[in-house]
Amino acid sequence: YEGQTDEGAERTEVERLDIAKTVMGITCVVVRDRVWLAGKLHEDTDDWFAQDKGGNVWYMGEDVDNLNPDGSLKDHTGSWEAGVDGAKPGINMLANPAVGNAYRQEYYFNEAEDQAEVLETGLTLTVPYGTFQNCIKTKEWTELEPDAFEYKFYAPGIGFIKSVSADGEETVLVGIQ
Repeated sequence: YEGQTDEGAERTEVERLDIAKTVMGITCVVVRDRVWLAGKLHEDTDDWFAQDKGGNVWYMGEDVDNLNPDGSLKDHTGSWEAGVDGAKPGINMLANPAVGNAYRQEYYFNEAEDQAEVLETGLTLTVPYGTFQNCIKTKEWTELEPDAFEYKFYAPGIGFIKSVSADGEETVLVGIQ
């Protein structure tokens, strides 16, 4: 994914790792998410996901390394694990999204409180990687930052393909390897 922010060019690489993580007794896939700002690694995160029998994808937590511009570890702000210290899993993607569905994506009080609502379905969307049909549009926000939100777009069989922030910054899928 690529985009432009106030801090410079942003590039995000997402990779499913060949390892698993057990959270609350549930075996989760581990997805590494790395973000570069202005050419420097800014964040390196392992996200943990599980799918239920109904097809919903659950977000079970994340281990976040936030980095300083020199590459040294800044902190782990944003890290949480369902079942630890009151944190609860959330839904990352509904199996059958419908307009008006609202759901919590993650919950760790005062650290991770993301929510989403499905705004539109059946969209056709073009990003640098291609044109996709039957996409959905969500609005995603957190009560921790009341003025910030994103519109995100998801394509069947691919997942996340585009976001537009409250201030108009866009991130788009540019390739899959």
